[in-house]
Amino acid sequence: MYSQFIAGFLASAVGLVALYPISRWGRFQTQHNGFDCPAMKTPEGNAVADGGTVLDEPEPVMSFFESIIPYLVLTAVALVSAVPSVSNALGRFKIGLAFPAAKTGFVELEAAKPYSPLTPLTHPGSIILVGVLIAWGIYRYRGYYEDWQRTVQEAPGLEEKSGIRRGLIESAVPASLAIVLLVSMATIMLKTGQIRILALGIAAVLPGVVYLFVANAIGVLGSFITGSNTASNILFAPLQAETASVLHLSKPTVLGAQMSGGGLGNAISPSNVVLGTGTAGIIGREGEVLRITLKWTLLVSALLGVLSLVLGGVLFLGGGA
Repeated sequence: MYSQFIAGFLASAVGLVALYPISRWGRFQTQHNGFDCPAMKTPEGNAVADGGTVLDEPEPVMSFFESIIPYLVLTAVALVSAVPSVSNALGRFKIGLAFPAAKTGFVELEAAKPYSPLTPLTHPGSIILVGVLIAWGIYRYRGYYEDWQRTVQEAPGLEEKSGIRRGLIESAVPASLAIVLLVSMATIMLKTGQIRILALGIAAVLPGVVYLFVANAIGVLGSFITGSNTASNILFAPLQAETASVLHLSKPTVLGAQMSGGGLGNAISPSNVVLGTGTAGIIGREGEVLRITLKWTLLVSALLGVLSLVLGGVLFLGGGA
């Protein structure tokens, strides 16, 4: 588990380092493709308001290093909690409910006490909460929240933001409710054998080579529907793993395609497109955005399919599918 965490962390860190110089590219600070985008910046770095008026941005209330304190704290807490000795010690505290045995025509579940126990001290949500609380305490102690509120009130052209608690409720409750319902549905489908039935049906109509090519498209579809890579994985990752097992395909390859497709599908998700046009100040031009992102999404999806075939080709050569 620790090695998997380190692998994911290093990959993410490399991605951030690679994206920073790209973010400084002048292409992303000027108008492009005919979009009159109020959210874009002038070459001098000033924000552009509705109607093309250039606004002087207020001085930031904190330095760049101070602004990334939450991420530094979160990284440190996550690394420490992932150390095997620390993780094992914290993981001894578990919470879970007892469930009786259950049997269907396809699955048989033994009684469990507790069933799928939760380890709150090592749960990712707990790690994030600790990092957030530490960063919140630092910012509160330094008075950054008061400074920002005063800046918002004094600077013309800036909308007043909601308070921390109100903003948390407005953003977290809808997303949390959706995730809870999706996880519940996916778990029920998995434990009752519904995923197995769907996998057997797919295996009956699609050869392994074809499925390997379109596996990422299922992830794209999940993100297109839900607007989230996480939700796409909750919905379709169990199905992808089960189908890979039935067709004797490489599970890492299929699940990697699912993850990649889920990230790719965010570019064409209606909810994300609407969010992007709203942020950029070009509401009503979602169709234009979608026409641009759709062709690239289809192209990258096809390339991912070819890559999946290459990575999973060893099984085909060995007669495994």
